[in-house]
Amino acid sequence: MNLTQLDRSPRWQGWEIERTQTEITAFQSHPPQEDGDLTENTKMDANQYVSNNVTLDLVKQSASKSLVFLSAGAEKLMPDGKRKMNFLVEIDGMQRQYTPNSTTIKALIAKYGSDTSAWMGKRITLSAGVVNGKDAIIGVPA
Repeated sequence: MNLTQLDRSPRWQGWEIERTQTEITAFQSHPPQEDGDLTENTKMDANQYVSNNVTLDLVKQSASKSLVFLSAGAEKLMPDGKRKMNFLVEIDGMQRQYTPNSTTIKALIAKYGSDTSAWMGKRITLSAGVVNGKDAIIGVPA
């Protein structure tokens, strides 16, 4: 399997894969054969498993509890077929990906309008809360 075949495989569609050439070569040498396959590695870099997203734990540990939108966003197709909005943001000096829930999106639209390019540079305050019975990140425009 070459990289082109991997990128076009329906199994990987919608995923952004960023790897160094060494990682790509290692992956091509030992690709997973089926979902759930485990491959024994003699050496791994655990940094690839650290989330680049704004998570509930990150919000709870945040000193500022606020983020700033750095991009106008992009559409993200989820495995279940739903579409989500995904933004590049800055929180506590770190750039992260942020996918706001519909409660936060409604608040942003009410304050800044539906054109997401108007959200760039805007700050929202984050808190941990419960939405529809699930733990969630709540964003309120500052």
